[in-house]
Amino acid sequence: MTLVDAALPLETPRDKDSHSISLGSPVRFLKGVGPRIAALLQTRGIQTVGDLLRFLPRRYEFRQNVGAIRDLPVDGVASVVAEVASVRRRGWGRQAGCEVVLRDDTGSLSLVWFHAPASLATRFARGTRVRATGRVRLFGGKPQIAHPEIDAPDDMRSVNGLLPIYPEIEGLSGKRLRSVVAQALPAAAQLQDILPESIRSHRGFPSVN
Repeated sequence: MTLVDAALPLETPRDKDSHSISLGSPVRFLKGVGPRIAALLQTRGIQTVGDLLRFLPRRYEFRQNVGAIRDLPVDGVASVVAEVASVRRRGWGRQAGCEVVLRDDTGSLSLVWFHAPASLATRFARGTRVRATGRVRLFGGKPQIAHPEIDAPDDMRSVNGLLPIYPEIEGLSGKRLRSVVAQALPAAAQLQDILPESIRSHRGFPSVN
């Protein structure tokens, strides 16, 4: 617990329904955070809203559709929207992976997951359009993305632009984590600057908010 958090009153469960979440509020009071997600966050020492806001992204990615599969930049991170052409399991048992082939008028792109659960293949239906994002590599002379992030058509608009990439939390997708953080952002106004205003102004530093 930080000095800032220690000065805040403890919350009761009714705070989850209030319009104001404080830095000291347990993360389980955020919308969409149940016992399972709260337990996953705790593996990273995240117990309160204040902890969550201080769990900073490790980098940012600018995500924008490249337009066509043939234009994918090799060794670069890119997003492409295309139609699911085929879905198949690779290997057997617990070691099995999954391969999804996307296709547009300019070519095909292979999406691969290693040691993927059998349920992964059920997320894709032939003929549907999805957006895949990840680092593009060439495998056998053809473009491939390993362990891409997938957005369904309804979500495609929501992730265009600058996207925060957080340190990995096992069992919690980056997309879900960003959604949880978004719920906590209103409490950022309560964060207190450690540096005095005179130093921040002299150095041109932004406020912690």
